[in-house]
Amino acid sequence: MTDGGASDVAGKAYWDQLWQQSALPPKFRHDGRGIAHHFSRALDRYFASVVGEAEFRGRGFIEVGCARSGKLPYFAQRFGFEVAGVDYSELGCEQARAILLREGVAGTVVCCDMFSPPASLLGKFDVVFTYGVAEHFEDTAGVIRAFAAFAKPGGLLLTLVPNMCGLNGTLQKW
Repeated sequence: MTDGGASDVAGKAYWDQLWQQSALPPKFRHDGRGIAHHFSRALDRYFASVVGEAEFRGRGFIEVGCARSGKLPYFAQRFGFEVAGVDYSELGCEQARAILLREGVAGTVVCCDMFSPPASLLGKFDVVFTYGVAEHFEDTAGVIRAFAAFAKPGGLLLTLVPNMCGLNGTLQKW
């Protein structure tokens, strides 16, 4: 996702190659048991505390950087959002659509640059979500502005940056 000056440090070719190498991920599970699902349960508790169980039902939700997202079906089914996603990887978008279809969830996935998305996506969403996107860019403020452009006035921006170092990273990878 680039705008000429704010390019993804990893690069589109890296992501396309990575997405080709593995099967589609499962839907994000918030109800799994055991230590393997501890992180997912903790995220679910956080999301529930922020978006509430019913407050956003039927409202617009977009995931920026949605390639292969198992979270779009989760947010639609768990909280009742009307979901959409954007990513600059055509393969990642195809896979996000396949996951939505597999889970029986209606949603829109648009392949575009987050720095110059279609005007129809700007200022449209009640919640803008990113997971593991911001840290791939040097201009953090510019990236946050790009995320915020998708939000309605008064909308909510949730961005998570995974800590893949040390014990935290080992546990998340596991």
